[in-house]
Amino acid sequence: MFQELEHNEVIYCATPLRNQFGIAFSVSKTAINIALETNSNDELIQMLKNFITIKRQANKDLSRYNFNDLYDTINKNIKTNNESDEISPLQ
Repeated sequence: MFQELEHNEVIYCATPLRNQFGIAFSVSKTAINIALETNSNDELIQMLKNFITIKRQANKDLSRYNFNDLYDTINKNIKTNNESDEISPLQ
């Protein structure tokens, strides 16, 4: 199985979460230093804001999908008791 993965993927999978944070923090520090040296900190800030927005939206969409599945299951159970008591999925 490990032979199929590239060397970096194996290291990443084996690295504990604490070490992953350290790596991400180190890369972030380097990016900040470069941005300040090249007077492009506004560009870096915008890139990070875009990253945050995209990841939060993806997480929100995933949560909404899971909640809608839950609501569908609940609605199926409720319909057997009373057709008018449906719970609306998130919009």
